[in-house]
Amino acid sequence: MIYEETDLKIDLEEYSRDLSGSHYQALSLAIESAYFTPETVHALLLKASRLAQSLAVASDYISSSTVGAALLRRYLEATLISQAVKVKGYTTT
Repeated sequence: MIYEETDLKIDLEEYSRDLSGSHYQALSLAIESAYFTPETVHALLLKASRLAQSLAVASDYISSSTVGAALLRRYLEATLISQAVKVKGYTTT
């Protein structure tokens, strides 16, 4: 088999894009699988903090860091109930 010059040429721009994309995919996989490395630890801690905050708000755990989100959640629920009551013909005061 004889290779031509065009068969051996490497498009450096394409190679660079492929390498960057592969790095991004590997980093995403490591974060999703909670694989701790120096490159993923910051993102994993942010993700854990965000999930803990969401869990605290969803379970009605009130603290200085969740009170704003908890109040907003309850306000939105009250607004939805108020709208549903008005649709049924009731009035609110």
